[in-house]
Amino acid sequence: MQTKEAVRLALKEAIMAGRYAIGDKLPTEQALLTQFDISRYGLRQALKALADEGLIRAVQGSGFYVADPRNKQRKQAAQKIVGVITTHLADYIFPPIISGIDSVVSEAGYGLMLSNTHNEFENEQRSLIRMMDTGVAGLIIEPTRSAMANPNLALYRRIALARIPVVFINAGYTGLTDFPTLTVDDAGGERQLIEALLKQGHRQILGLFQIDDQQGVDRMQGFVQAYQANQPTLSTGNVMLYQSGDHLADLKARILDVVNGESRPTAIACYNDQLAIRLISWLGEVGIKVPDDISLVGFDDYEMSRYSRPGLTTVVHPKRRMGEAAGQAVLEAIAHQTPASIQYPAELVMRRSIRKLS
Repeated sequence: MQTKEAVRLALKEAIMAGRYAIGDKLPTEQALLTQFDISRYGLRQALKALADEGLIRAVQGSGFYVADPRNKQRKQAAQKIVGVITTHLADYIFPPIISGIDSVVSEAGYGLMLSNTHNEFENEQRSLIRMMDTGVAGLIIEPTRSAMANPNLALYRRIALARIPVVFINAGYTGLTDFPTLTVDDAGGERQLIEALLKQGHRQILGLFQIDDQQGVDRMQGFVQAYQANQPTLSTGNVMLYQSGDHLADLKARILDVVNGESRPTAIACYNDQLAIRLISWLGEVGIKVPDDISLVGFDDYEMSRYSRPGLTTVVHPKRRMGEAAGQAVLEAIAHQTPASIQYPAELVMRRSIRKLS
C-alpha cells in the first residue's frame, strides 16, 4: 500500500508535466484508490495537501480539478533564492558561469540553489519541480537536449503562468519564445574556424557535431556555410553526428575508423574543446600527432585548451560574462522588468593546433 506522500508526489508530477491540464477533473476517488492502492484516509490527505499547494481545487459535489496557477497568490519565499539548472555543474565551462551568476545575485541578497540534468529530460523535470517546491524567486536554465522535442514544455508553460521568471543560457527551446535567452553566435564562430582551416590550405575537413543540442546544430550550419562561401566548387568536407548519450568508446571508434581510412581528413573541427582535448589523446594513441598529421580546432575556449599540447585553436565562450548577464537578467525579471536577449559575437582564438598545408 502506498503512502500519502508517494501519492501526492505522483499526482503532482502528473499535473506539472501536463498530463492533467488546467481545468481538468481528476479521476474519481474510487478510481484513485484503485490506481494507487492507498487507504481512503491517506488519499484524502494527499488531495488536501495538493489543494493547500494551490495545484488543485475542490468543487463541492463534483470532485477535484486542476487549478490555474494564475489564480494562486504566490507566497513570499522564506529566503531569496535563484535556482540554476545546467547540464553539468563542476566541470568544463560551468564553474565560471555559475560563479558569474553568484557574484551578481549575491550582491542583491539572493542565494543560489543548484541542480544539473546530465542532459536528461527526466532530471530536468525533477529539478524544475523541486525548485518550484522550494519557492525560488527566479530560474536560470541551460536547456536540456535543446534541439530535440522537449516533454517538459507543459511544465515550463505552468512556470510562466505562475509568473516565475526564467532566463535561458547557451540555447532556448522552440515554442518558448517569451523567455530571455543568452547565447553565443555558434554558427558564426564555427564558420570562422572552418575559414581559418581553409585559408591554411585544408579541404578535407571532418566536422564532429553533437546534434541533440542546438549549439551543435548551429555549429554544423556554420561548418556548411564556410564551405558554401569559400569553396563553392568543392564538396570535400565531411560531417559526423553524435548525441550526448552516445558512449565515448563508440564515438572514438567511429572517428578513428575515418582517420585511418583511405580519405584521411587533414583537419578535424570538434563540437567543443572538451572533445578536442580528448581527441588529441585518442589520436596520439595510434601515432597521429596534432598538428603535424592532422590539424584540430575546438569551440568554447575552455581553460585547459590553452594548456593542451598543442594549444587549441578555438572560439571564445564568454563564460563569466554570460553568468553575470544572466544574474542581472533574472534580477530584472524578478523586479518585473523585461530583460533583453543577448547573442555574444564569435571571437576566434588562434593557437598552435593548425598546420599550414603546402
